[in-house]
Amino acid sequence: MKKKKVIMIISGILVVLAVVIAIKFNLELKKASARFETYQNKVETIETSYGRIVYIDEGEGEVILSCHDICGYDQAYDTLADKTDDYREKKYVSMAVLATISLSSMLIGAIGTGLVPIDYFGVTERFSVFAATAFTAILGLYVFYGIDYLEKKV
Repeated sequence: MKKKKVIMIISGILVVLAVVIAIKFNLELKKASARFETYQNKVETIETSYGRIVYIDEGEGEVILSCHDICGYDQAYDTLADKTDDYREKKYVSMAVLATISLSSMLIGAIGTGLVPIDYFGVTERFSVFAATAFTAILGLYVFYGIDYLEKKV
């Protein structure tokens, strides 16, 4: 009898959970449909020999191409929404320069193992690890706080 009661309680919880998930899913689907409707007004389409290309052309300056998977142009547009008009400002260039220096340091560290005497073995590896750690830390600041935070702190 006790086992049957436990099974009934668990089944009841699962049914309630399924209903809540279904309701939440429908609400989110309605929100997504409303958001997607705004993109429909901005869409342009080109028919090519490889198939249809759907894109949004907005802003001034050079074109930024954001390739996306099956998720759609709305996500590609959202990805670049904050980069229209000013994506070539100094702050983005400084991030690219920093990334290039760090990645070059890692490459030099990896290549350098055969170029130094055996007494120094390990120095280049430590340098490479240090460069990788610094790059990862700075990239983490960018991802979590945004480039504006990085520019003020670094």
